[in-house]
Amino acid sequence: MPQCVFRYHKGKLSVDEVARIGLSVRPLIAEAASTQVRFTMEDVEWIPEPYNDGASGVPEVAIEVRTLGFRDRKNKLDKAGALALREKITAVPGFPYVSPETLLLWIQWQDFDGAHV
Repeated sequence: MPQCVFRYHKGKLSVDEVARIGLSVRPLIAEAASTQVRFTMEDVEWIPEPYNDGASGVPEVAIEVRTLGFRDRKNKLDKAGALALREKITAVPGFPYVSPETLLLWIQWQDFDGAHV
């Protein structure tokens, strides 16, 4: 099942805001990761991970999507697919004030020979 790791500054977003963002972002991740196997929001594990206290030089928020690297999924979530997903995520009402160009989003493929970004 896909996982979505959401990294953020804990002093800038409340627990409730992070939970609301998760409710809006998880369906987008589910759709993006679906191929022959259709995922729903409940299939996407939401992992909020605040930055360490005093972290500097990190983006406002960052999203890492971890999923199995099946060929169809890799084809769907290629560079163009990842950019389209980034656009959809930043359009979510209440998403932190970042533009599609500044949201750090990456896909980590969990392949049988190990993880690949």
